[in-house]
Amino acid sequence: MTAPYANANGIQITSARITLTRYMAWHGDMALAQGTVFSGNVVLTIGNLVLQGFAFRTAAFAGARGVRVVAGFGGWAKTVTPQAYESPGAVTSGMVLGDVAIAVGEKLTLTDPGFVLGDFWTRERCKASRVLRQVLGDTWWIDNDGVTRDSDRDDSNIESPFQVIEYTPGIGKFVIATEDLASWSSA
Repeated sequence: MTAPYANANGIQITSARITLTRYMAWHGDMALAQGTVFSGNVVLTIGNLVLQGFAFRTAAFAGARGVRVVAGFGGWAKTVTPQAYESPGAVTSGMVLGDVAIAVGEKLTLTDPGFVLGDFWTRERCKASRVLRQVLGDTWWIDNDGVTRDSDRDDSNIESPFQVIEYTPGIGKFVIATEDLASWSSA
């Protein structure tokens, strides 16, 4: 038996709204055909687009299961303990974020893990995503495989057919319909 065109871990998705962001984490809200229990890591497949995410929130209602899936492995929402760093040769972004990623179970690839934060750096008790933003700002993103990156995204032209359903010029937001979702995700 083949998996449905749109599925989460093989369970048919009956409706979904997926937001593919240029920076930070993509996310999606969907209704599943079966009211089964659903949690943890999710492989979200819609046509030719395959995304690694985590079931952030799930609830049953009227025999259906709704789920919010967020990019990655669910670790950036976890709380990390305080940690002081000291290195006369420099505390780097790779040291700090590498420790956080390991502690919360995320995968991380940095273009410049030697980016210097100073000789001293202190991580507070906070959500792991806060540390990520403190070090990288808002220019990080999570790719289709769930790996958090700070590299530039592919900004080549999208040449697959699509239809603009809605456009909000004030914030530069487009809602599109396409059969080739993978071409819209530059991972």
